[in-house]
Amino acid sequence: MGASLLAIAVYQATVMLHVPPSSRASSLPQGLRQYLGLAIPNTQLGPTPDPQ
Repeated sequence: MGASLLAIAVYQATVMLHVPPSSRASSLPQGLRQYLGLAIPNTQLGPTPDPQ
């Protein structure tokens, strides 16, 4: 039983390594804003840096 718990812990650790980074451009994810009915244009969220 101890080996299976270790295997689960190793699997969970590797799964956590593949989580995509979250965007810091908005306080709410795009899908959540739409779900809540907060259709806020991106221009109201603040200036975006110019791509270089």
